[in-house]
Amino acid sequence: MRIVKLTKEFSQVFFDTLLPPSCLCCADVVEKHGQVCAACWQEIKFIGKYHCKKCNLPFDFDMGKDALCQACNAQKPRYTKALSVCEYEGAGKRLSSRLKFQDKTNLAPYMAKMMAKRAQKIRGKIDIIAAVPLHYRRKYMRKYNQSALLAKSVADEMKLNYEPFLLRRIKATKQQTRLSFRERHKNVEGAFCLDAKIDVMGKNIILVDDVMTTGATLNACAAALKSAGAKRVYALTFARVKPDGY
Repeated sequence: MRIVKLTKEFSQVFFDTLLPPSCLCCADVVEKHGQVCAACWQEIKFIGKYHCKKCNLPFDFDMGKDALCQACNAQKPRYTKALSVCEYEGAGKRLSSRLKFQDKTNLAPYMAKMMAKRAQKIRGKIDIIAAVPLHYRRKYMRKYNQSALLAKSVADEMKLNYEPFLLRRIKATKQQTRLSFRERHKNVEGAFCLDAKIDVMGKNIILVDDVMTTGATLNACAAALKSAGAKRVYALTFARVKPDGY
């Protein structure tokens, strides 16, 4: 056993010498593989205790524990509650972008650990974890669904049931990036449906996505799940975009 242990240690030293461990966010050298350097960690702006009760939009100051943002006050989302790890800026934005646009799929387990920790308080209520699906054309172009990678890793971390095909995207919608708040919600209206073989009646579900901007996509997914009888739908994302003015 000692020989095996020494062999593993030697192999690790050799591997680290050949390919030094680098920060997942900026590629600077770190102590171990799969870590973020201290500078990048300090850049991650975690969602604090001041935020919208419904959509988790961060506030700059205390507006009361039951405070809602302007959008949620105007029209409450169909999901029960949204949870996000950090704001979409600095290192949090870089991690999200590297996963989504630069094929850095090895980031998913690291990001999912933080997401699972963020959702720990609701763990005992959850029956299913699912991901926001991509339309098959977009998935063909991107080759993978970053939200599905995160959802699978979150399910593994929380030891909960993951349903990879719970939702299907049946509309090839426009890219949301340049659309207004109203246009985003209109764009994804009716874009999702459930797999008829999976029963969600009375179930509590965590719906995973990488980034939440207006919440239009998550809201459309939650509407489809609620229409099929789901009891509660929680939205869980790694990052949360903070619009100007908040």
